[in-house]
Amino acid sequence: MPATSIGRKRLVGILLLLVILGLFFAFNRFPKLDIVGEDLDAIKAPAEQCFQGFCIDRDSSDGFLDNWVSFSITYLRLVTIGMTFAFLVAGLAAAFLFPGSVSPVAPSGGIFRRTLQGAALGPVMNLCSACIVPVSSAFHKRAGLEGAIAMVQGSATMNIPALAMVFFVFTPALGLSRLVLAVVGALIIGPLVVMTIRKERGPSLDVPTVNATVDEPADWTTVLTTGFRAWAKASIGYFIRMAPIMIVAGFASGLAIQWLSPETVAEYLGNDVR
Repeated sequence: MPATSIGRKRLVGILLLLVILGLFFAFNRFPKLDIVGEDLDAIKAPAEQCFQGFCIDRDSSDGFLDNWVSFSITYLRLVTIGMTFAFLVAGLAAAFLFPGSVSPVAPSGGIFRRTLQGAALGPVMNLCSACIVPVSSAFHKRAGLEGAIAMVQGSATMNIPALAMVFFVFTPALGLSRLVLAVVGALIIGPLVVMTIRKERGPSLDVPTVNATVDEPADWTTVLTTGFRAWAKASIGYFIRMAPIMIVAGFASGLAIQWLSPETVAEYLGNDVR
């Protein structure tokens, strides 16, 4: 049993992360597999196109503004649980797993190792490329920039629902190419970004910032009190910084979808060279 402040915080953080992950998968991600099955059945329906809870009826009598607002609100409703999970996990990482006030900000391991760590953690989080941003930002101090980018890529493209849709919806050739591109992207984009930054700014990217705080023995009451206070503060901070961007993104995507027809999707995302 750890006796220091860092050790006890990380133990509590791991236990809380397991509990949150379990609840998230039980009440959100496992039920989503049923939604994927419904999506596969809806593909054969000629009247409307449905995916991940969105149904677009091109013969709708609603006006442009009503369709835009309805789609945007539906989007925000569907991502609320994922974003709440992301804010909580990001705050948990900052407060318990990697408390910045008691550890130097220095990524550990080499570029390839950190990339693999991020790519492996991403599918476990199983979030979209927007929802994973708070989590990857919090894990950035230990996983490095390359690990954070790999986490974003892996979470959005290599989770079970996404892979199921790939292999059941697309042709085998397109499904396999989609999987290969997902793996390759998760493994090479992050290192390429880091090498580009190092080339432009010099080798100072991984220089640690040493803090004066010493990891001393602490009782459980102090650890829990300070940890939960820091968790709440960090989670609220992520919410304040990123929630407005998500709301704007929801309405922007709702606006863009008004000019996106099923024929355009089939032409540029279907079994077509373009």
